[in-house]
Amino acid sequence: MPTQSETNLPGDEIAIPDGMLKDQYGLMAIASYLRLPRESPTTMLALGMNLASLGMELTSPAPQKNTLLLRRFGGPFANFPARPFEIDVETPPAYRFSTNLLHRLAGPQLNKQHEDVLFYLFYNMTGEAYQLAAAAELYAQNWRYHKVECIWLTRNKFANFLDQTGSSERGTYTVFDPVHWAKVQRPMHLVYSELAERPVVDPQMLKEHGCSEQLIIDAQSVVLANHLQQQQLDPKLP
Repeated sequence: MPTQSETNLPGDEIAIPDGMLKDQYGLMAIASYLRLPRESPTTMLALGMNLASLGMELTSPAPQKNTLLLRRFGGPFANFPARPFEIDVETPPAYRFSTNLLHRLAGPQLNKQHEDVLFYLFYNMTGEAYQLAAAAELYAQNWRYHKVECIWLTRNKFANFLDQTGSSERGTYTVFDPVHWAKVQRPMHLVYSELAERPVVDPQMLKEHGCSEQLIIDAQSVVLANHLQQQQLDPKLP
């Protein structure tokens, strides 16, 4: 008959049968897992994770349709609940416009929008037509995109240039900080080749997005110049 296991005050097991030591699925195996550091990946796989440590609000009222933990859960690797724009919400029926009504709504006039709106469109609508249209409008308002620093900047009207050559200039510029969403003054050595050129976009798209007339004229000139250049390369083009 196997010897009964005993435990002394410090928590050490004595008189353990050999079978229990070799069994990784028994009670003694659980006791060994409990002694592992909480940061150990083995402990996380065996015992799981505390939901409170994942940023889940466990003290909320009784679960309702809009207070389910699943809707606010940011994932096992997040330290905070899902942010408001990451939560799926139901759109009220009154907000659902049919496709027959969309063409009747006036498009956004980007040339009449504040710079904050243009920056919001540029940083939050990546890969869409609004990002390109916002970049073109910012360019028309004397903002330039730095390809190396990945920032928007413009000349400071009240600052003098310390040094200016045909390829670069040095001075203090107004830089838009997307992290803190603020315009800051920053001394820089600006190399012209590191600035992005004027965005080449379809003039019709700029017109639909309400960009400035001068920007549309410039875009039409670029399209015409590209077309004439292509004709010189290939005379068969119409």
